[in-house]
Amino acid sequence: SLGTIAIEMGNESKYYLELLKKLEGFIRKDYLQILLFGIQAFIAAVLLNFTFYSFLELIANFNSVIRTVLFMLFILLVLGLLFFFLVKPILKYIGAIRKETYFQAAIKVGTNFPDVKDELLNTMQLVSENEKGNLYSVNLIDAAFKKVYERVKNLNFQSIINFDRAKKILPYFGAITLICVSLILFIPGMNAASYRLINFDEEFVPPPKFIFEIAPGNKEITKGDGLEILVKVKGSKPKSVHLA
Repeated sequence: SLGTIAIEMGNESKYYLELLKKLEGFIRKDYLQILLFGIQAFIAAVLLNFTFYSFLELIANFNSVIRTVLFMLFILLVLGLLFFFLVKPILKYIGAIRKETYFQAAIKVGTNFPDVKDELLNTMQLVSENEKGNLYSVNLIDAAFKKVYERVKNLNFQSIINFDRAKKILPYFGAITLICVSLILFIPGMNAASYRLINFDEEFVPPPKFIFEIAPGNKEITKGDGLEILVKVKGSKPKSVHLA
């Protein structure tokens, strides 16, 4: 393994370890970029789905059983998004799960620094061949790492990562957040629908389709005087109104 070869190299393995340190920094920053993208994607996806379920509740006014099913589906979706966009990148960042090898990272670095690409990849290939059983002299490997390290020690591998992926999604994240929050706060009934969705196990009396506003309301008049009464209907207009 990489660690075994480093031990075998003894004191001279510092060049090898320093090179791995630079590659590790590059890998971590790359995963940090993925994590920042994931945070925005996770929040946007959760807001979109919550707004969608709240809209369904607004137009259908479900009973508690259906609201419970919808809320459980929403929670399952959130957990799935949480793992995919946040937990998985964090585990990769700390090295708990990781598919990318130092050799793969060296390929990416070499693509951006073509002057050292061949030497860097050839040196990393020596380690890969050793792991496969094609043994090379430890002194040969160490000399190769010393040579390539001297060429790359002043190169900032992490400068390759400019967080473009996270930056590109930022306008969409902002727009989705603004739209969803505005819909819930300012569209009539959406706030109440989201409240019913969160409190899925409670029963709520359906709101009336229309209400009457009567002016002037309670008013004392002298017997025989006339009074003009104005009736306004809010909501769906009824076909007819009978006063008794």
